[in-house]
Amino acid sequence: EALETDVPSEIERLARLAPNAQAVRLAVARQAMRQGASARGVPLLEELADDGVAEAAFHLGVHEIRRGDLVQALRWMEKAADLNPGHTETGAQILGLKQALGLSTH
Repeated sequence: EALETDVPSEIERLARLAPNAQAVRLAVARQAMRQGASARGVPLLEELADDGVAEAAFHLGVHEIRRGDLVQALRWMEKAADLNPGHTETGAQILGLKQALGLSTH
């Protein structure tokens, strides 16, 4: 895992001003993941997914795909689909994961 670095100062400033705002927490988590700081980003994404943020669940699914844990990736993608059923990319990820795992796609 890459060395953890600080997120850009503007995101940090917003996080201090509104630490509980979902959009700010999501921005902090996404920036951390882009910087390879999954130790910081994953817990934030998990909290957001538990709070019903589909995008957070989707990003956790992508993270698990990158880690090679396709079973856990499928779980996160299915949660994302439950939270946002019309998201085309999530549906495509679920189909691909099921195919890769040899599961029924019907």
